[in-house]
Amino acid sequence: MARNDDKRGVPAGRLAGLGMELAGVILVGTGLGYVVDRFVLGAAQPWGLIVGCLLGFAVGMANLVRVGRGR
Repeated sequence: MARNDDKRGVPAGRLAGLGMELAGVILVGTGLGYVVDRFVLGAAQPWGLIVGCLLGFAVGMANLVRVGRGR
């Protein structure tokens, strides 16, 4: 007798999508930080890059928590 496991767990496609979203948000934040460093500040130190990367990571993690809680 076959069991119906369709309603158990999270689909693999959704988990892969969340991973891609996290990577994308981090890359966008890092890219924006680079642009700020290179073209706006003209700085030799990568503070915009670092801040952009950290903000991207924070936004991505907040999205994962939001999805994990089912909101």
